[in-house]
Amino acid sequence: MLEKRYEPRVRDNKVTIIDNRYAFVYLLMLFMMVFLLIAFIICGAKDKETLMIVVIGIAVGFLFFAFLISGLECKYVIRPESISIMYGIFGKKIHLDKVTQCFYNSKSYITLLDEKGKENTIDLTHLYPDSDKFFTDALRNMNVRIREIGDYVETTDGTNFNYRFDMKQKDAAVIIVILLFMALFLDSVFLAGMPGSDFTVRLLLLAFAIGNTALWLFFAEKLTCTVSVKGEIIEVRRWFKKTRSINVKDISWVHTELKHHSNRYGGKDIEEMEIHLGDEILKLPVNIGRAYTNYDLFVAYLQDNGVPFSLADSELYTYEEAKEDSEKDIPELFNLNEHAFTVDDNYIIENGIFAGKKFNEELFQNVGSTDTNTKNRVLANQILGKIASIMYFANSFVFIAAMLLLRAKVIGVVTAFAVPLGVFIGVLLLSVITELLNYLTITKDASRFAATVFHAHTVDKELTVVYAYDAGDEVRLAEPLFLNSNLKQKDYEALYNVPTYIWANPQNSPLCVEGTDTKPLGKGKTIAKLVILSVLEIAIIIGCVFIHRVSAENSVGEKTENTDCESILYTYDVNYEEDLASGTDLVFKDEDTEMSTATYKWAAEATTIYSYLEGGNTKYIGGHSRADNSGDEAKEFLEKAWKISDRDSAMEVIDKQITYGHQAKCRAYIQSNSRTKKAIEALERDYGQSFSFEDSFDIDEAYFEENNISTKDFYHTKGAACAYMRFGENGLAAYDYMRLIRVIKICYDCEYLSADECMGLIHNMELAIQKQYGSFEEINECYLYGEMFRVAGNHSNNNLNDIAYALNEIRNDNVYAKSDIDFGTELTIDWKELLTKRDS
Repeated sequence: MLEKRYEPRVRDNKVTIIDNRYAFVYLLMLFMMVFLLIAFIICGAKDKETLMIVVIGIAVGFLFFAFLISGLECKYVIRPESISIMYGIFGKKIHLDKVTQCFYNSKSYITLLDEKGKENTIDLTHLYPDSDKFFTDALRNMNVRIREIGDYVETTDGTNFNYRFDMKQKDAAVIIVILLFMALFLDSVFLAGMPGSDFTVRLLLLAFAIGNTALWLFFAEKLTCTVSVKGEIIEVRRWFKKTRSINVKDISWVHTELKHHSNRYGGKDIEEMEIHLGDEILKLPVNIGRAYTNYDLFVAYLQDNGVPFSLADSELYTYEEAKEDSEKDIPELFNLNEHAFTVDDNYIIENGIFAGKKFNEELFQNVGSTDTNTKNRVLANQILGKIASIMYFANSFVFIAAMLLLRAKVIGVVTAFAVPLGVFIGVLLLSVITELLNYLTITKDASRFAATVFHAHTVDKELTVVYAYDAGDEVRLAEPLFLNSNLKQKDYEALYNVPTYIWANPQNSPLCVEGTDTKPLGKGKTIAKLVILSVLEIAIIIGCVFIHRVSAENSVGEKTENTDCESILYTYDVNYEEDLASGTDLVFKDEDTEMSTATYKWAAEATTIYSYLEGGNTKYIGGHSRADNSGDEAKEFLEKAWKISDRDSAMEVIDKQITYGHQAKCRAYIQSNSRTKKAIEALERDYGQSFSFEDSFDIDEAYFEENNISTKDFYHTKGAACAYMRFGENGLAAYDYMRLIRVIKICYDCEYLSADECMGLIHNMELAIQKQYGSFEEINECYLYGEMFRVAGNHSNNNLNDIAYALNEIRNDNVYAKSDIDFGTELTIDWKELLTKRDS
């Protein structure tokens, strides 16, 4: 079904042909969707409903990407008067009556030039076989002259210096902009980490940024090459380089071939040209080829000026010579300098270990079997190879995504590097699996053959070795699947006519594997690589799952602002100056004046816990009078415990605590930390809505262990869980505001805040507490949970026992019975009328 999609479709006077280069992506997408589904199940789908939603989401995602890919596929629509090149709903129409030149390479491309010099190239390499005739027929019907170029095209006699055109690298401007953007983007990532870092780290990050910029500029500069043809002169221009001029008459010969870019796991083949100037090869940052505009026009220019085209990359071997050689028999081509033996006119081997035997004149034996199993194995190998290629290509994007997620603190450092490494090892693993499948295909029912190395040569740094083997009635040739990595070309040449063995099944595969007289070789090394890579991949997956679980246990979600912070924040007096007795600010005449207000009395009762913990007096806020709080000891407390040393730091700390505070931290912890979630689930199951202050004392480490909850950060987890059970996810609000009321009062006593600011802030916090809690007893109870959560593992049982003891003492002294009467008091702004000018 997928293959028929790419066959030419003829309807009336219209022919539609689709480029099939993205066909394998559909299979890859299916593989990735299944992988995502399995990964989600492994990570933990808690219910069928969630799993169903994920399955539907993945299916919709598959359809969406299938639609997206269909828009990336190039579709050609051929009509009698035009050729349309469509990408989804976007495309362009080439009016054939506007076409002035057509260059036709029957193996790969058709290039059309219009009257404005605009170039359009039709890539035949990914179209259905023989699709080119639909294009050429339409061009001939419109009387467009088709100029054939490429292999075995004879050059025109004479010279033609009338050519005038430029060749530039395709999409160079866009790619340069992208490269510069990447440089700036990565530089911003490096430079963003400099503030707050020590000198060594800053220096290292700066070095990374400079090196990164230089690297991307180096790549960008390579794309600036322009080749200008001006008659017989060819100019090569490039940024920061001197213009080089050559004469077309000085070109000895050129050689074109498909060059594979990238590496063994992925990339693409691009036709490129080597230009030989005597013994020198013209060096360019990017070889002239299809990466340049007007490439076919350049080929025609060279052919019209009599430049020989060579089929060999190391010597001048013209098409004419190749045509003559193609008419020669094999015996005329063999020589002992390049091969292990020669043959006579009757294909009888003349020398070497197989002298006297008949040589198979077809050279390489074709696979005889077309059974379904063989086809399936070959197809599986091809699919795996393509998946490996796309995964290798995608790995760079995975790495960038991982670095961005690391920067956003979504994942940790280990995970950020483990995921791309896992993908890369997965690519290697697929490659090894493909090798093993090929090995099994070759060696299935394989036979042993006496053999010798027949020929070894290196092209583009890639060694190719051919074995001659005794097939009984004749000698045949086969290439090995694996090469011995310890041997080089000269080592294999030394093995000419040295008896050895290969293992092959010519009916299954044209390839062979090297071996001994008892078994084929190579499987052990392949399996060893497979095992090592599998162990590494499994280790990385298990490690990532483990890290994910540990991170889930220790994770703390993003802090969000408290919902009541806007109503509590106070407008500070911009005219207030510390320690300036100017009479410009308002104060209370004495402490008795402020203590007479309902705002002060309510705050004193809300902070009763401090008077019991510190031996103070319950009639004062925080248990201590203004005189107690106005000395150096109070300032030292503010600086050490709260980092408050002046008015500015006081306002900053107070506003930050009001906006976030420990209730925001606790809320994020409850929402994301798995230990806390488990603890809350256990408490809801065992206690429900009846969970009380007394019940909290039954929650110990043994209770956590019974419910399979980690005791790591026990008090931190218990404090958050108990606060949630008693007062909801904002349960530590009273803890924050109780502590702030005390600190604000001390800041006022130390003259960091004005009287109005002090009372205004306290009044606003009291209103917030009244809305959420039901009594002063609950407020003081919250202090215990807050201290558990705040100090966590650094807290000793003695400190918590002291707080619990103080809470019991308050209850035993009937303080709550008296104070809770005032809890619901209407809190009015009753202090402003009591403020007076500061005495000068």
